[in-house]
Amino acid sequence: MHPLIPIRRCWHSFFFKQSYFVEEVCQDAKNFYQRGWLLGTAGNFSIRGHKINGSNEHTYWVTASGLDKAHLSVEDFIHLAGGLRYVHPKETRKPSDESLVHEAIYQHIPQANVVYHVHPPYGTWVSRQQAGQASVLKLPAIEMIKGVGFSTHDVDANVVILANTQSMQDLCTALAPLWPTLNVPAFFIQGHGLYAWGATPQDAKRHVEVLEFLFQQQVWDALTPRALPHGY
Repeated sequence: MHPLIPIRRCWHSFFFKQSYFVEEVCQDAKNFYQRGWLLGTAGNFSIRGHKINGSNEHTYWVTASGLDKAHLSVEDFIHLAGGLRYVHPKETRKPSDESLVHEAIYQHIPQANVVYHVHPPYGTWVSRQQAGQASVLKLPAIEMIKGVGFSTHDVDANVVILANTQSMQDLCTALAPLWPTLNVPAFFIQGHGLYAWGATPQDAKRHVEVLEFLFQQQVWDALTPRALPHGY
């Protein structure tokens, strides 16, 4: 029997009522894989769970480690509480290595119900041009910027870019003073990938797509016409 089957009776705590979130997340993962943003076993996804009785802490469901994101299913999510604690004691699978970052997002962004971590190529190139432990990248003031929560293109929108590290605790520490400064629902890890979130899977997907479009504009702006990618 699959290790997640015995806990399905617990889905009344958010998961049963909103299980369509999982289906959409799995479909989005497949879509991102087909675009080349989740090759190998890269990336991870999560969904906010129920509030733990007597506290403000929420559980969350996160993808298990080492999965091909082209074929995610509901059984591929692990139910965790704060500090990477398994909600269900019989769970033995390893959660995504970056689960602690998902947890931090849910703790600091009350509106976030879904978190996507993807490796979009244009954003990765742009992030590699930044220097220092943390930097702020100004995004193009073009119409598509409205897709990440603005009512007009005429805004000063930026995305925080953090230095890459293999320590998720160090990454969360670096993020701690930056949460109030975020003015888009995302941040980027230098040379690594994008974390974006939303109230729904549709929101999170839109934020990922719009930001990669904006990063693409910055790549093209940095190239001479003769150096544009073949086919453009």
